[in-house]
Amino acid sequence: MLTSLIWHSLIKALGLFFLLLILAFIFNYQKHFKSAKNIFYFAAILLVIQLSNVVFKIPNWTAAKQTFSHFILMLCSVYPLLLLSGWFPRKTHGDRIKVLLLLVTSLLIIYLFFLIFSRLVNI
Repeated sequence: MLTSLIWHSLIKALGLFFLLLILAFIFNYQKHFKSAKNIFYFAAILLVIQLSNVVFKIPNWTAAKQTFSHFILMLCSVYPLLLLSGWFPRKTHGDRIKVLLLLVTSLLIIYLFFLIFSRLVNI
């Protein structure tokens, strides 16, 4: 069952990734290099997010284990992509810490939103 979940998420994620990658190549061909780079990093981040959501579908893991695993996956994958993308300044350690805090804050807000939403739906 877990293998089919992984394959389903992989196919879905790669489909979107390749679609955005084609768009990035079109922009690159038209010499819109900055837009092409932005689309590429956006696609890479979406790919990682889609693939990491598989941890929420593992049936014998607790919600705490799923959440912690997802958080670690996001830190280890999205954070470096954000730094490499050039969307944020990264000249000093303070700049990199600001990006980290922005990511952690964003993840926390999204987590709380879905936690509240799921409880409202289950009422």
